[in-house]
Amino acid sequence: MNTDNTKRPIGVFDSGMGGISVLAELMEWMPNESFVYFGDTMNAPYGVRPKKEVRDLAFDACEYLSEKRVKAIVVACNTATSAAISDLRKNFPIPIVGMEPALKVAVESRPRGAVLVMATPMTLKEKKFHDLMECFSQECRIETLPAPGLVDLVERGVLEGDEVEEELRGCLGDLAEKGVSTIVLGCTHFVFLDEAISKIYGHVSLVDGNKGTARHLMNLLTGRDLLNRETLDETRVDLCSSSEDPETIDMFKRLLKNRIEKIMNSRKKMETEKELEKRIIEEIRLVIRENKKLSEVEKKLISYRYGIQRDKLTESEKIARKLNMPKAKVEILMENAERKLFNIIKDRI
Repeated sequence: MNTDNTKRPIGVFDSGMGGISVLAELMEWMPNESFVYFGDTMNAPYGVRPKKEVRDLAFDACEYLSEKRVKAIVVACNTATSAAISDLRKNFPIPIVGMEPALKVAVESRPRGAVLVMATPMTLKEKKFHDLMECFSQECRIETLPAPGLVDLVERGVLEGDEVEEELRGCLGDLAEKGVSTIVLGCTHFVFLDEAISKIYGHVSLVDGNKGTARHLMNLLTGRDLLNRETLDETRVDLCSSSEDPETIDMFKRLLKNRIEKIMNSRKKMETEKELEKRIIEEIRLVIRENKKLSEVEKKLISYRYGIQRDKLTESEKIARKLNMPKAKVEILMENAERKLFNIIKDRI
């Protein structure tokens, strides 16, 4: 292992502000790494430019980062990934990771209903995206929505308030009426609007590709023995902009701080929820073992639903097949069993 190579920074670039959301996720996953972020704010946004122009700008950004001796580059822009990722990988001798709309995650995790992919016009036009959409079109209805106006809001640092809500309502409309249950944030800028979207459309799940990109890069660096194993006192970040405007760098810093705080709060919330889920499962185990208010059939149903048995079967149809019962009967019994269960454990959690 070349120690000098492991200590080199990771380069990250975007057309402007959006890639900061990816940078924050990378810092969460790899706190011992150093990063150089390049925001091409002078040429933002990329999403409305011709493909060749975006490709050339992506090459310029990678040349800039290569001069900083980076060991890998993250193209933290869905549009630039669509336009240039293959050519970039052929022309630069270091690992290059791009962004892809997290459609697979959205389809597999959706509770029901359609999936809406929000992205820039170029991302949605590319064959690569259409091929990806084709892979999952049999599993659920997939809608697409170009939303360049939202990119402009983030570039100006406007993440909440009346202007944001008006733009969101104007481009998204009535999602419940459209049967949309999940939105894929297919542009890194849109991640900064997650709270504003949730405020209006609380019933909708939001999915982005940032975690997947961070995980992919970490695995790639680990496989090539390029991950920095030394512990740093703090993650080092060099923020750069093509506009060389001090106010832009200040905005980068504010957005990065904002995103890191959200990621940390989300992690704490998940840890709390996991702990609560663990306690609930333990209480359910006790109820099944000791309580006489539930019938044997009800205990069996609950065991399957909550994974007390070896198999966790959340769908009524699968449980019905397992118990050789009509699905309708299983649903009625399950509803009664869960009501009893809730009344038993509600004061113990």
